[in-house]
Amino acid sequence: MRLLHISAALALCSTFADNVMAKSGTFLHVTDIHFDEYYLEKSDPSTACHRKDGDNSKNTAGHFGTLGSDCDSPVSLVDSVFDFMKGSAFQDVDFIVYTGDTARHDRDSKLKRTDSDVLAAHKEIVGYFDKTFDLNKVTLLPTLGNNDMFDHDDMNVAGEDKNSKAILQDLKELWKPLNLNLTSDFSNGGYFVQKIANGPSIISLNSMYFFTDNSEVSDCDAKDSPGAEELVWLEGQLQEAQRSNKKAYIMSHVPPVDKSDTLYKSNCYKQYVNLLGKYSEVVAAHLTGHTNDDNLAVLYKQGNGYSLTGLSKKVHIDFNTNDIVGVLTNAPSILPKNNPGFRVYQYDQSDYTILGWDQYGTDLNKANQNNEITWKKEYSSGQVYGVQKLDASGWRTLVQKLKT
Repeated sequence: MRLLHISAALALCSTFADNVMAKSGTFLHVTDIHFDEYYLEKSDPSTACHRKDGDNSKNTAGHFGTLGSDCDSPVSLVDSVFDFMKGSAFQDVDFIVYTGDTARHDRDSKLKRTDSDVLAAHKEIVGYFDKTFDLNKVTLLPTLGNNDMFDHDDMNVAGEDKNSKAILQDLKELWKPLNLNLTSDFSNGGYFVQKIANGPSIISLNSMYFFTDNSEVSDCDAKDSPGAEELVWLEGQLQEAQRSNKKAYIMSHVPPVDKSDTLYKSNCYKQYVNLLGKYSEVVAAHLTGHTNDDNLAVLYKQGNGYSLTGLSKKVHIDFNTNDIVGVLTNAPSILPKNNPGFRVYQYDQSDYTILGWDQYGTDLNKANQNNEITWKKEYSSGQVYGVQKLDASGWRTLVQKLKT
């Protein structure tokens, strides 16, 4: 069971009684499916699980995926998780956050990923969601991952790059049945904002313009930086929410930090973190994927600005917990880099504060051994961490326990 890499959590956090003071809603968070129709059971993982080796001892690819390898998700794994989500526990969610990375990685030099492969994967996964949920009632909110464009990791604005323009046009057409607010902001930059009926505004960012591995764009202090333009747009959305006394959720693929590693370009990172701090009373949730792991980062005041620290057993907490203003959460992936998983979040329907989440997963090695996969709830955040409302105050309580 993966519990946010905070080894002391179970010992330090007592279980509180359930907090049912307000009516709660739920939403689903799924990320990093990496659908691979070419995955071959009993193949060699060094070929991305696409071909067998003459030495049969190397052909270890499992039926439901190959844990910890560079192989992507087989059809059998994707089938199983969507079949599980057809259960009644998931059919009443208010909306679905899908934080990207739909297509397989381009790791196999003998089976290069084509533009057609990328689009086919997008169509497949939209189809899975459509067959599993009533998308006329439940809003599906996608975002772009670093494997979701034609050029892995690299993306510019549509006006500067034909491949970027093409994928945005294709996705806008593919996502048309989802009834999303895909304006010119999406057509050119891949980001949008969606108001959920009786719910928060969801800001779907294109983190590719901040991502360190994107060689197509400059840092946010450069002239005509797409990231800088997106940050101006983001602040506009947050200002509008603030004026209306509303809350917003931010979703994107790549988080700003992964444990102790910064994943955004230097100036983009600084501006982004300070925006999150400045509007921390507006941003009620920050939801990402990409790292294939469940972890979180704490946002806190520091001097005249704000800082972000990813929590892990290797991180020394050297800031004042009273300075904490928010938290960023990252969900596990379907991709079996680790055991696959996904989350169902609970939120307060009066102010949209996150109350907690239930994490679901499977033991992939056991599934392959038994040729039968079982998905189940791994843990509930409230029971493990002893905090029943994940606002700034709740996280201050938790982190203070970790310090003492």
